[in-house]
Amino acid sequence: PDGSHFGEIRTDFTVRNNRFNVSMNIVDGNGTRHYSITYVTRDVTPISATALVPGNVYTVASPGDTRWTRLGAPNNEAGTTFVAFKAATSVDGTSGTVLGYTAVTGTEKTGAFPGINTAAAEAFYSGTSDFTNIPDSLLEEDTVLKHSRLFILKVYDTTTTGSIAEQLAQAAIFNIDVDNEDQTKPTAVVNPFHWKNKDDNSLYGNSKDNGHIELEADLPSGKFVGSTGVLDGDPKVSGKISIRGSAEDNNILGSLWVYMDGFTFGGVTTQNIYSKDYAPAADYSSGVLTGVDQWDSNGWKLTVETVSHDQAGHKVNWRLDIDTNRITNIAAVDRPFRVLARDFPMPTANTSLEDSTQTIAAAKTPYYRMDVVPYISSITTGVRNQGGLKNNNIRSADGKYSVIQGSNDTFITVAGFNLTPITDGVRILDADTNTAYNPAATILPGTALTFSGASATGFLASNDSLKSGYLAVYSGTAGAPVGTLNNINNNDSAGAYTLTSSTNGLDQENQPNREADRYITKNIRLTDDRYLQFYTVKQTDVKNGYYPVMLMNDDNPVFGYLDLKGGSNGIPQVGPGTNAGTYYPSHAMPQRTEFNLGTGARQYTEYLIKASIWDAMGMARDESGRYIHATTYNRDGGYFELIYDRYAELHGTGAEGWGTGVGYTEYSGNWAQSDYNNAISLESVNFGSLLLDRFQYPKLIARGNSVSSYARYYMSYYDDNTGELIFRNFRIGNSTANVTNVGRLSSIGSDSAGTAYSSPYINITDYNTTGRLVAAAGASNHFDMAVSSTNVVVVAYYDESDGQLKIKYSNGPVDGSSPGTVVTWLNSPVDLPDYVGAYVSMVMDSSDGLHIAAYDAIDSDLKYIYIPSYSGGSYTAVTVDQYGSVGNWTQIKLHPTTGVPYIAYYNATETGGRDTIKLAYAKTAVTSAADGGVDVNGYTTGKWEYMTIPALTPPQGGSTEFQKVNLGFTTANKPVLGYLGTNIEFSYPVGE
Repeated sequence: PDGSHFGEIRTDFTVRNNRFNVSMNIVDGNGTRHYSITYVTRDVTPISATALVPGNVYTVASPGDTRWTRLGAPNNEAGTTFVAFKAATSVDGTSGTVLGYTAVTGTEKTGAFPGINTAAAEAFYSGTSDFTNIPDSLLEEDTVLKHSRLFILKVYDTTTTGSIAEQLAQAAIFNIDVDNEDQTKPTAVVNPFHWKNKDDNSLYGNSKDNGHIELEADLPSGKFVGSTGVLDGDPKVSGKISIRGSAEDNNILGSLWVYMDGFTFGGVTTQNIYSKDYAPAADYSSGVLTGVDQWDSNGWKLTVETVSHDQAGHKVNWRLDIDTNRITNIAAVDRPFRVLARDFPMPTANTSLEDSTQTIAAAKTPYYRMDVVPYISSITTGVRNQGGLKNNNIRSADGKYSVIQGSNDTFITVAGFNLTPITDGVRILDADTNTAYNPAATILPGTALTFSGASATGFLASNDSLKSGYLAVYSGTAGAPVGTLNNINNNDSAGAYTLTSSTNGLDQENQPNREADRYITKNIRLTDDRYLQFYTVKQTDVKNGYYPVMLMNDDNPVFGYLDLKGGSNGIPQVGPGTNAGTYYPSHAMPQRTEFNLGTGARQYTEYLIKASIWDAMGMARDESGRYIHATTYNRDGGYFELIYDRYAELHGTGAEGWGTGVGYTEYSGNWAQSDYNNAISLESVNFGSLLLDRFQYPKLIARGNSVSSYARYYMSYYDDNTGELIFRNFRIGNSTANVTNVGRLSSIGSDSAGTAYSSPYINITDYNTTGRLVAAAGASNHFDMAVSSTNVVVVAYYDESDGQLKIKYSNGPVDGSSPGTVVTWLNSPVDLPDYVGAYVSMVMDSSDGLHIAAYDAIDSDLKYIYIPSYSGGSYTAVTVDQYGSVGNWTQIKLHPTTGVPYIAYYNATETGGRDTIKLAYAKTAVTSAADGGVDVNGYTTGKWEYMTIPALTPPQGGSTEFQKVNLGFTTANKPVLGYLGTNIEFSYPVGE
């Protein structure tokens, strides 16, 4: 104590709830030692030193000439509090004065210290009776401490046998405040929703698996401009969320109460407060404020975390977990949440005030208005036997969902929150409609998609859709619909997360509207946009159509293939449902069929040639629309055959066109080696020595018009017997002016357009081996061929011994005019990456740049290579796709109008399943250095789009008869993919 406070020990202690505890420690003293504590008032009038009463407590007011130490004080300074043991006399000095104290009746607490030497004791004031004569110093809601309630603590011993006044004593006076009658209202406020990262946010359990939020500050400013409704600036919540806040009271928080418009806080008895039915959410008992847990039964619980409970009052943080799926009508807008606090009743409870001002971080209130909206968290197609894709394959690089078109009303599983759709509330929107999308529209935009089995957490939807597009779901009511925001929210929202410019998906993983897959597919660009890309998949009636090669005839796919069961018995003709003739129709294995793009039905089937067993298929078409095929009569004595457009069906009702080699003894029909037919026999499978299956994967290119003038043909194939890549070139035309050293083709019949053949000229003859030119020795059956604008032939082949893709080109133009002339092949100086080149395909652009797709055997990735000049050494090689073992059976083509490279390929990881067919395309045409679809660490870049195309039956990419994933374009430039499944299938994307 010092003189500035009249000897008081100044405290900031406040008595509340009629409870006050004084702990004391004593040192020394004689005999039994005692204490007394008394509430006192300070006398106003000073007392002369001569008027001191022994045993009373005083504080020196004016020292004067009094020697206070002779009267019991420890010193002679003003402000010294002491127990007097006598009054002053003249020898002590008498001019000094003191202030005395008046004890308030009924407030004294006395007792003795146990033991000797150092000892401790406690005195308690408890209950209203102890404070009857000790009034509050803090009135109503005044919280400014007054330091106005004085207590004297006096300790004394039993040195003598006399009265208390005769004992050795010491005293202290201290001040406190008293606030037993609580007239201060508690406060409760709501914190705005937060998103710090994926593990610290306002979702239940901090998990996206439980719900979704759109923070106010992250809403796209140009869209969410309203003052009410779903397009206002309120936060948007879905599913299970956590609302946080705090509450405090100067005394004790007795309870917390919550209210949310449209949500029933079940399991408790509500109370009407401020004309609203508030639910009790926390209650004070046994010294602890404990929240109510109704999670399992009613979808809500409140958890309390005590921050402090001391002289400053009672402060808590609280968290209300709430399942918004239980809100009335599943989804609704402008839903206010309110919280109140009540203090502990002394004698009655004070209730915090309501407010209707939206809480913000800088000025928190007990009011938080939000919109409860539907949200799509996932889309799956688990019906595997109908083309449903696995979760790791269903999304493209851009995040679109690949869905096979069908008629299954329960094919698509849509999961999420607050999702119970209204009537016709599941919609497919095109891009323009999505841009203008209004999630509150009562006239629903787009096209309805059939759904069933709806609940707040999802529904089943049909794959019977004629349009692809953005998926939107309207919940709520028909009069007040609330639509999903997946496709119009801010994909770059980050909340309070600090972006690090990471390249490994760390940032995206911690953003609320992104769905980065950092570890499996490594597609770190995925967002919560929901786009259903439907694919029409047609299964033809050709089962086990081996080595299929596909070309597009306007909008219809045309396949050349081998059907080892042959055709049906009957008179052949051009058109659908045609027969293979009456003579051994089961031997008419090489076939060409055009299918209707929309129905998959046969338009026509051409039975090309007959014999007992066949292998390999190549096909091209010249500008006249006539086809050319290459296939092998695959038995001892059989020949590698060229078929110009049609052959077997031109020869009688039996379709008696037989491959060169072994025939039945009674056979008297046309042989491939005969003159004036549309078959040319090349070399035999016995050439050099016998090997079956030797002429592998023939490639054909046709340039020009064989009907109006002439066509140039280029052919390459791998001879598995010699290990050589073989090249051929020749012409077919309408006159000797264009085709010299001639043979003649069919003099009978006409093509599918009705144009007679009229014995076209050809400059190679049967048994031709002089035209068999070696393009590369030590090659493999992984190769392709292209022809430049100046008729320079370029071949690419994978040298398995060197583990490298090699490029060769002719040293000059090759135009088919001299099939037997040796071609000099030059090695391109380009040095391509090691172990990249299996399943190679190649196409040349109008500037003679080479675009190559191939398999990277080191990383099992799909590689794209661009070589601006076949005779130069520069190139760009990038990885397009890396998830799984991808890049088998490729075919690369350039988009007919944009020149963008498209690659069809096979995912070997999924062999045996329906997830194997893939398509990739660059976002821009490549004319110089190319960007990859994934970076050096395998993370998706967004420079290429790649996707899985669903299949009806498992594509047979594990078989050598698969040949490739064929790629073509319709007249509208829509990609079409063809492949061998159980049957030949083809597929194409459904437009918006």
